[in-house]
Amino acid sequence: MDNLQGGVSAGYTAVSSIPAPSSEFKIRTLASDVRSMTASGGGLPQAVRVTGPFFAGAQEGASSAKSRKSVVIIFSVILVVAALGAAAYYLYPRFLGEKDESGADVRGSMESQGALGTKPEVREAQSIIPSFEHLSFFRAPAQETLTLFLSGPAASASDLWTYGQKITSLLNSANRASTFFEITIRNQDGSAAPVTAFFEAIDGAVLDPQFVLTNFNPDFTYFMYRDQFGSWPGYILELKSGQNWLFLSEDVSQIEISPKISNLFLGFIGKPRTDGFVDDTAGGQPVRTLLFEGGTSFTYGWFRGYLIMSTSKDGLREALGRF
Repeated sequence: MDNLQGGVSAGYTAVSSIPAPSSEFKIRTLASDVRSMTASGGGLPQAVRVTGPFFAGAQEGASSAKSRKSVVIIFSVILVVAALGAAAYYLYPRFLGEKDESGADVRGSMESQGALGTKPEVREAQSIIPSFEHLSFFRAPAQETLTLFLSGPAASASDLWTYGQKITSLLNSANRASTFFEITIRNQDGSAAPVTAFFEAIDGAVLDPQFVLTNFNPDFTYFMYRDQFGSWPGYILELKSGQNWLFLSEDVSQIEISPKISNLFLGFIGKPRTDGFVDDTAGGQPVRTLLFEGGTSFTYGWFRGYLIMSTSKDGLREALGRF
């Protein structure tokens, strides 16, 4: 018992030797932490923006993609505007009609023209040709002189006649005994028509119109030879002053490949012979002649600075005798 008491006493004494806890308690707060950091030399916490190669590359890629998208949009807008402009340019005249300087409907005027109506290209060519008075190239006049007017807007039934019908009517009104005629070509207003306008009207431009305008005078002589087989036209063109036919021979030889030679005749003449143009002579001068299956011929050549084309060898000889 004593031992037990002694043991308990000894154990109690050991526990009672632990110092008593302090009566002061400290609680950490944000303010106390700030004061502590300030006292130790620190500062307030601050937000820091983190940048690096990854973020910079991402920004540059986004900017580049935005730039490319802007270019594509602008280019697409330009294409759309151009397409709308082209459509308006071609469709506007179709819906509203073309107008000339006076406000007239050009398309309607063209449709009302006859077989010898002046084409737009001819009007443009005529606009740069000064007016002139027709003078015959013949020193000895033809047996009769007739006048043929190029068709304008149809004002009467005769304005709708074809070229062949008009020529036939003129010749029927002439003396039946006459075999050689000169035909003066005039516009509807009575002014002399240039050679290019006439060839365009009959679709007989065997030479390029611009070449003719550049090297030949606008005035020309149109003759007609009549025999028991029909009526045969011929045409005389005069070189401009200073031009030399030797330098133009190669260009003039393009006549031989023209598909419009047959249009210089009044009627159907059949097909040309397969041997094509051949060397020939007329009035002591070299010429080129194309023979047709029906026996007719087309001849052209140079005579003292004049280019003569004839649908009849006899007609050419008659013209040279008066030339």
